[in-house]
Amino acid sequence: MRDGDQRPSDARLSKLVEHTYEKLAAERTDSERHSLDHGRFEEVLGSLSRRLSDPDALIRTVSDLLAVPDDPYLDQHRTILRLSRDLNNRISVVTTNFDTLLERAAATTLSETLLRHISFAGQALPVPGSASFSGIIHIHGRLQDAHLDLEKERDPEEASRGWGTLGVTPLPYCKLNPRTEAKDHFVLWRDLEALADVADHPKRSRQDRVRKILERPSTEADSDARRELLWLFAGNHGLWQVAIDTIVDSKWFLVLEDNSLWSREEATWVVSDELIEELCASTDRASRIADLATAQLQSALELEADISLIVDDYDHNDIAIPSIEPHQQNENHGGLNHLIRVLVHTLPSATTSNRDRSRNLATRWMGLPGRVGLRLCLHATRSTTLFHADEAIEALLALSDSDFWRIGREVALLLRDRSGAASPKTVRDVEERILKSGDVYYARYELEHDEIDWRPHASGSATTVGVQRSRGPTHSGRSSRMSGQRSGVSAMCLRRMNS
Repeated sequence: MRDGDQRPSDARLSKLVEHTYEKLAAERTDSERHSLDHGRFEEVLGSLSRRLSDPDALIRTVSDLLAVPDDPYLDQHRTILRLSRDLNNRISVVTTNFDTLLERAAATTLSETLLRHISFAGQALPVPGSASFSGIIHIHGRLQDAHLDLEKERDPEEASRGWGTLGVTPLPYCKLNPRTEAKDHFVLWRDLEALADVADHPKRSRQDRVRKILERPSTEADSDARRELLWLFAGNHGLWQVAIDTIVDSKWFLVLEDNSLWSREEATWVVSDELIEELCASTDRASRIADLATAQLQSALELEADISLIVDDYDHNDIAIPSIEPHQQNENHGGLNHLIRVLVHTLPSATTSNRDRSRNLATRWMGLPGRVGLRLCLHATRSTTLFHADEAIEALLALSDSDFWRIGREVALLLRDRSGAASPKTVRDVEERILKSGDVYYARYELEHDEIDWRPHASGSATTVGVQRSRGPTHSGRSSRMSGQRSGVSAMCLRRMNS
């Protein structure tokens, strides 16, 4: 194959082989030259290694030639790591590269200990499809890197057998840079970085794209812009307020209607968002607004119970409503989050105008179907104006074991905010419940065949941490034992809710 016909990767491999011969001061045989001309690079290097008195010299030479430079350019590798995540948000990328550029990119955000446990090569390769399948996985091996403390590779051939039947489908793309006409893969990396922005900040990225398209005249909307708008607005009513604020050319609404994006239903959603903003800003009628929102929430939860979205110990709102207090993750969910937002924002004003009415409302929330009402009540008990510290902790103790362990964020925040002012007895009651009820709660999960029993670890690890923390230092002039108990309970529960 002529040099001009070679692919970029083949050209680089050819250069690597040539430099290897130069470093070893070796001459090519006729058969090696023939193999090199036809792109059989492994065959060339294999033949060379068999002729050397020290075959390992070949490995050392190639490793030196492929070594990562001291100050590598890592922006593209960081983009890959942002995109390559599994359902548990763990880094999960498979590479045929030998270098440690991905590890170098990960090292900017991870500790050395954690980095050591996510880089795999050789015998350490995880089994495809297993629960442990994550990390930076080098299926063809990995070079050593003096800058990183990584485990040494062992027996790569044995480890890679499980990967032999996996197929890889190449995706074609334009390698030409439209600005410079160089084949530097500019379009690929531009689009991957944009996709990573969407993955990291979906709401903000969608809003930015909508503004960029709709701020232009509607006559500039080509087929690509229309397809992107279809994708952006699919099931995403929250973007309509952005569209209303951005559009200057009224003909955009005709374009949107022609593409089945604008209808009366969308108009209703826009009005609803504006109404929520007005309700949250209305302080003189906060109690009445909270009552109405609670009635609407109760009706919605009862409907969800009727259609089995809430049944027995299952409540789909555990995921649909990530947090009761304002949180970035809530922005990616619709559903009942609008009502929760109204209740959370009006509660302080309602408390100021009528404390007893707000206390009764919080009590009413505890009787709503599912766990949303319980979570709202726990959020309300964090208010020092509404509830005494012991009352707040007692509301927590009143939860069933299942609710106690399944409600994560609101329980942890309540303990963080209120356990420091609660009585020693109340704090001890919480600690005792954590110590005794965890094993019972986790024991209800049945293990699959040959599955390692993870339940004692899930139940016990954070409890041990909590007990150790309960003997912590003094805090705000209080006795060491009392402050240790309270800080220990908070740390214990914050960790237990994440176990």
